Amino acid sequence: MKRIKYLLLTCLLIMAMALSACSGDSDEEETSGRRRRNGNDTVDVTGTPTEEVTPTSEPSPTSEVTPTAEPTSTPAPTEEITPTMTEPTFTPTPTEEPGIGTGKYAEEDLEYDKPEFIAIGIAERSDEEWAEDTENPHKVIEASFNPVLIGAEDKVKYPALAEALEYQRSEDERMIEDAMRNYRDMYTEYGECEDLLYFEYDSYNVLRSDSYVVSLENVNSSYAGGAHPYTAKKGISIDPATGDHLKISDICNDCDSLAEMIAYRLEAKYGLWSDREEDSEFFDGAISYIKEQIAKDRISFAVGNEGVTFYFSPYELDGTSYADGNLTATFSFYDTILVDEGEPKLVGLFKKKYRTVPDKYMRTLSLGSVAEVRNLVSDDDGEFDTLCVSALEYDEWGDFNGIGVQINGETVFKDESIFGYENDMYLYRNDIDETSFIIIHLVQTSEDDEMYVLAIGEDGKVTVAQNEEYGIQPVSIVSRYGEEEWDSDYSHKTLFDPDGFLAYVRNDLLGTTFVTGTYYITDEGAIARKGKYLDYRNGFELTLKQDFKAGMIDPDHMFNEDSDAPGEFDIEVELKAGEKIYPKKTDGDRRVFFTTDNGEWGMIQMDEGFGYLNGTGIWDIFDGINFAD
Repeated sequence: MKRIKYLLLTCLLIMAMALSACSGDSDEEETSGRRRRNGNDTVDVTGTPTEEVTPTSEPSPTSEVTPTAEPTSTPAPTEEITPTMTEPTFTPTPTEEPGIGTGKYAEEDLEYDKPEFIAIGIAERSDEEWAEDTENPHKVIEASFNPVLIGAEDKVKYPALAEALEYQRSEDERMIEDAMRNYRDMYTEYGECEDLLYFEYDSYNVLRSDSYVVSLENVNSSYAGGAHPYTAKKGISIDPATGDHLKISDICNDCDSLAEMIAYRLEAKYGLWSDREEDSEFFDGAISYIKEQIAKDRISFAVGNEGVTFYFSPYELDGTSYADGNLTATFSFYDTILVDEGEPKLVGLFKKKYRTVPDKYMRTLSLGSVAEVRNLVSDDDGEFDTLCVSALEYDEWGDFNGIGVQINGETVFKDESIFGYENDMYLYRNDIDETSFIIIHLVQTSEDDEMYVLAIGEDGKVTVAQNEEYGIQPVSIVSRYGEEEWDSDYSHKTLFDPDGFLAYVRNDLLGTTFVTGTYYITDEGAIARKGKYLDYRNGFELTLKQDFKAGMIDPDHMFNEDSDAPGEFDIEVELKAGEKIYPKKTDGDRRVFFTTDNGEWGMIQMDEGFGYLNGTGIWDIFDGINFAD
């Protein structure tokens, strides 16, 4: 009996434990994953659901989950879910158009390094024909163009840019050849022009040249008879990395509003459409035309160091005439637009990459042309002042006598002693100490050059900061286009680095010669030599008329820009009459370093008196000495 009771109690205990196990579900998810409780409902998830379930709230993740593989497809939600729980720590991929900082204007949040300077120069080539009348010789046809050159080192660093400039050069050369051919035919058929000769001039000014953009201003002038010549200007901006011409969509953050902005800027500058009521139709037509040019990426512009300039030729815009000339509208890099994609924010009108400029930079100036310069004398508000360097008068040969400087239409400087028949002019700006200088290089005679540095004060007054006689001629770029030694283009306008530019300098140690050296512009506007030694131009040789002793040196030890090495004349050799020496370097003072036919280096030290070496005239020691007239 006791055994039966014991067995009965045992069975009851086992049943109770089983029932307790069956009813012991907690509020937590089952570890097997076969069933999940959501609120008060239990949902079977072991099979394929017959319809998509939209959760009423998003559960807070307990930990960040890193997927082991990318899903093959992303299911589209049936409705947008607004999470009420804490945001996950990872950044989701946006499903809508992103706002500021991650989308269209993300570039504004980037930091760009200062661009590197690229050595760009302008050469000149020309052709002409004269009348056959020997009693009255005069020119009847003339054509010229400016090949744009690139320095040898930068030609290697930027091959696409070099190729683009070479292609442009070939196209310009073909254009000039066609013009000469046409003018010859016209001269044969119609004879001479009454007032002018037939001409075609195609020239360039360099506005900016660095690793972000190379910008040129192209000026084409021609006359083929008729009432007047025709001149058109256009801007060219090239990406140095690709060699491609930049389009407005490449550089502007708001092309949609740009057309009206340009039209109103032109109206404010020139007053083209404000005189008559019917001019409003021309104004609307100009906006439509500019908008079409922008949409087709055909509008002409140049990216400078201070802003972007847009160019319009005579007759191009509705309601303009030949008398209006070439029109330009320049926008400062200070100009901004308001965007609201996520939150209101001011961004630059132009993209930040092109607004990033060197702290010190230069641009070329043309005699008589007006340049717009940001904050030249005004407050630092991004507004432009106008700057013009002009000749006071011209003589019968076309040489200019005297220079005048106008700022905002007011003459602030005159100097009748600054004269010449060729000139290269530059505006140098130093944003570090907020200084600006006008640099004028003049060719006054076949032998003489001078370089003037004019300082522009905060009050708008201009003074001469330095006058360098015999000049420092910034002609650092040479381009070979033929096999012969003389088949070279030397740049007569060179946009150079103010912290280190190569230049020609006259040197009179061994007769009249020219040497090249590295120079820079000081904070005070002075031109100072940077390198210790100057290099003679290639091809200079002298033949000894008599035996001659010289000290031999180790060039690897000597020309490292350090102080003179001791024992540099340990070896003295005697050169024989008839041998040649090749002057290579000088200190610009009294010492000349040369090589011999066997590759040895030697040095001679000139006497203090001009033209003498060890008390003997150099004309008695060497053949090949040249003197200036």
